[in-house]
Amino acid sequence: MLMMSRDYPADLYASLHNGNVGDEDFYRAVCVGADRVLELGCGSRRILAVLADQVTELHGVDSSDETLALARTNLPASVELQRGRSDRDGRRARKTLAGLRAE
Repeated sequence: MLMMSRDYPADLYASLHNGNVGDEDFYRAVCVGADRVLELGCGSRRILAVLADQVTELHGVDSSDETLALARTNLPASVELQRGRSDRDGRRARKTLAGLRAE
């Protein structure tokens, strides 16, 4: 898994991380009818940008200030972005859960 670091800056990560064939269509389909979407680990905006014309309220969380800065330059101002981490006390979380509710 590619992880950002000083040796692997956000702009390089964003240019190399293009997702998988069909994933943008998958996320569009999953979010049909959703008025609010939260993306954890949103990176530099790839999926949020795909959903920007479809979802009224978009929220993105990422642990990197660098990638969030890139995202802010490429997304509408209405998209809310914030920095978040799973290691508040210096220890990494063993699991990250994202609850999904079918509607």
